Amino acid sequence: MKKAIWGVVIVVIVAVIALGFVLSGGEGQASNLETVTVEQGTIADTLYVNGKVESESETTAYTEMSGKITKLFVREGDTVAAGQVLLELDTTELQEQLAREETNLRIIEEERTKEIKQHFDEFKKSRFEQGTSANVKAEQPDGSLYELKKRNQQLTIESIRAKLLLAQVKAAAGGVITELQAAVGQTVTGGASVATIVDLQKLRIKANLNELDAGKVKAGMDTVISGDAFSQQFKGKVQSLAAIAQTPQTGTSKEPYVEMTVKPENATAELKPGFTAAIAVTLPATPRPIVPHAAVLSEAGSSYVFVVKDGVLAKTAVTTGSENESMIAIESGVSAGDRIVAQASDKLQDKAKVNVQ
Repeated sequence: MKKAIWGVVIVVIVAVIALGFVLSGGEGQASNLETVTVEQGTIADTLYVNGKVESESETTAYTEMSGKITKLFVREGDTVAAGQVLLELDTTELQEQLAREETNLRIIEEERTKEIKQHFDEFKKSRFEQGTSANVKAEQPDGSLYELKKRNQQLTIESIRAKLLLAQVKAAAGGVITELQAAVGQTVTGGASVATIVDLQKLRIKANLNELDAGKVKAGMDTVISGDAFSQQFKGKVQSLAAIAQTPQTGTSKEPYVEMTVKPENATAELKPGFTAAIAVTLPATPRPIVPHAAVLSEAGSSYVFVVKDGVLAKTAVTTGSENESMIAIESGVSAGDRIVAQASDKLQDKAKVNVQ
């Protein structure tokens, strides 16, 4: 009796399974699936590249004459203005030389004064001895040689004074002294670099784009700047792209690149020249079919979705594009208006009949 009852139960179970299989078309049933309609939309694409922060204005202060540094007015980290004196060289010898040449000029002038006086004294004496009328005026003695001597001496003095001005090294532009290669007592030659001045208020970021990415970026595009050294993100814009591509001179890669310049818009003291910065460039969004992330599955490096048409699943290969937190763009494979499974599963099978919500 018990065996007969168990036999009936088994037959019923098999019958139910068979009925379900028949209702599913024999291809695997997936009932009550949630579907969504593929919509046409935009997802902003973003290009990522690393770059270096640098100053738009970096100048170097050079000595214009040789000498020993006697005065140093600045230190590294000081902020200076354009034209501010940074240091002075020893001018003892020049000052002594200037004093001698100024004395020589006075001697030349005194000699001329004496020459004129002597000339008039001799003229008066000659006229007196000859009984000539006192109303006769004497001519000035020839002064061409005197003028030549005087002008030559003046030029010598002007030259020395110009050298004295060169003894002061001044900042060509305002900014912060980031490097100082000078110390009191140090002897320098003409043309020596003594200070580097960087304008920290005028910063830019330089990055290299490969050929593919360079074609996507245009001047004026918005960017977001971040980095390990920054506690916040900074907005910016692409300022310019180099007119020509270059090839790396070092390293193993010989792939051409185009230099991109980004201008930060809300820079703070955290952005320092030399820091590495991550740049996210927002590219123009093109309307494309978009679907939920959960609708896309991957297999052997390819992506696919399940399209639902007339109650039947169709496993459809797709090419994915840009994405955001919830949606992903489809470059090819489905079109706007298609219905697809919203929560895809690898348990679903191609050509299976389904009930949809």
